[in-house]
Amino acid sequence: AFVHEVEMMAGLSHKNVVRFLGFVEDFENGKAWIIMSWEPNGNVSEFLEARKCEIPERISLIQDTFEGLLYLHTRQPPIYHGDLKSVG
Repeated sequence: AFVHEVEMMAGLSHKNVVRFLGFVEDFENGKAWIIMSWEPNGNVSEFLEARKCEIPERISLIQDTFEGLLYLHTRQPPIYHGDLKSVG
């Protein structure tokens, strides 16, 4: 499952999908971590709380989210996030 997720994420490229950078594996303890790009504004919840965004900016964020999801859902085969939330 982990290898499949890494391979899938490595093939993604869209302005509204967080960029995959690589992974780190701890062979001795059987653990692995996916490394993704740092987003300077943090997650959506932190961004909205810090900025007190007005309705037009919130609508723009919704549109950006929709475009990212549309990109994932129209891949072949489609990719379904399954755990979409504003903090991750």
